[in-house]
Amino acid sequence: MLNFIVATVIGMLGGAIIGNQLVFSIGFLVLIQRGFYFKDDIFNYALIPGLLFGIPVGSLLGIVTSLCLFQRGVQLKQVIIQFSMVILLSFSLAVYLEGRIRPPLVKAAAVNHLVQIQAAISNQVNLNVRDINGATALMVASEAGNFEIVKVLVQAGADINAEDVNGQTALMLAIDGTGFNGHPEIANVLIQAGVDVNAKNIKGWTALMSAASVGDSSTLTHLIQAGADINAETDDGSTALEIASKVGQTSIVNILRKVGEKK
Repeated sequence: MLNFIVATVIGMLGGAIIGNQLVFSIGFLVLIQRGFYFKDDIFNYALIPGLLFGIPVGSLLGIVTSLCLFQRGVQLKQVIIQFSMVILLSFSLAVYLEGRIRPPLVKAAAVNHLVQIQAAISNQVNLNVRDINGATALMVASEAGNFEIVKVLVQAGADINAEDVNGQTALMLAIDGTGFNGHPEIANVLIQAGVDVNAKNIKGWTALMSAASVGDSSTLTHLIQAGADINAETDDGSTALEIASKVGQTSIVNILRKVGEKK
């Protein structure tokens, strides 16, 4: 009877841990792929489903599995060993996914941990390591508006022209920002550093088009001064002027028309 109770408890606890870790890992993967880089408490967002769903379901499955093994004549010691191995594997999976999906350097840049970035630079860590979406530390820092980290990374030689899986560069991400809350001061740092102002993403958009779309006249002016092509077209044939006109950015339209007249 005692062994039966012990097997039940082992199954419940082991299943709870395994279920929580697996659901947490899956949740973390989904959040990162959806662009949740900028919340330092992202682990809480992934952990909640693990607590609410993974633990109860895992506990139930763990109890059933443990009792089935016990009823089939598997010794209690073997039940403990098997559950321990699966628990270790689930923890290893969580650790692997965190490192693979969002490397430490990229995470530090996203949540504005300047000291960690500086330590990585001192230790000659690869500054261009990428997350699962192809984003580098400079990209996520630019999009998040972490100005000091952007300056430090640029000065340390991070690739300012790197592109993610969507062809987005740090410059484009800085202009768009999060929720269309752009960061002109970061865009200017990248422009002064010699970034390719005419790079295009997978839809054919350039940084100039992004600036025109969000109404960032300051960055737009700096881009033009840096040699941005005002006549470049997206894959559907739209120019920066046409994009600005469509979204009602009157001041941007006027700037582009004046520049076009001079040319």
